[in-house]
Amino acid sequence: MAMTTDGLATKIKTALSSVNDQPDAISKLSNAIKEYIQDNCELSYAWVGIAPGPVTDTVTSFTASLTFTSFSLSVTDLPTAAGAVNSLGLSLGANLAGGVVTPPVGFALSPPYLIPTPLSPLTASQATTQNDAINHLVEEIISGVKNMANYSPILLGAHGTFLAPPGTGATLISIS
Repeated sequence: MAMTTDGLATKIKTALSSVNDQPDAISKLSNAIKEYIQDNCELSYAWVGIAPGPVTDTVTSFTASLTFTSFSLSVTDLPTAAGAVNSLGLSLGANLAGGVVTPPVGFALSPPYLIPTPLSPLTASQATTQNDAINHLVEEIISGVKNMANYSPILLGAHGTFLAPPGTGATLISIS
């Protein structure tokens, strides 16, 4: 399943429907974003594997997911909306950079992460409703996730007995 702005917005709205205070809201926002990305982000790879002989792997592509061992947003610089959004964006980028690529069973990748490029800065919304503000935020989050990966080939990889030549084995072709 691919990420959609409607899907993430619904997840966030549901999570924020019953908050007690600001720390609770940030915690619920963190969990909603983490869970949504883990459940919906698809990483599509092109694959070239070679075994002794030489024999080329018949598998030429695979889809992986992104998982997080920890994911905790923090928001500082609260006196201004722009400062808070900037703080949230920096925290989000740091958390996303910690994501681990989880390939299908039988594949191994090294390094097992996206080799991220910096997340584009989030911008403060000029929205006048919570709904519009959340929609603005999720558009930027999903766009940021899709554009943050370095599309260089993975350094090393394996699929069963097939090994990827360094720098050519698994190449990220899209994030959806």
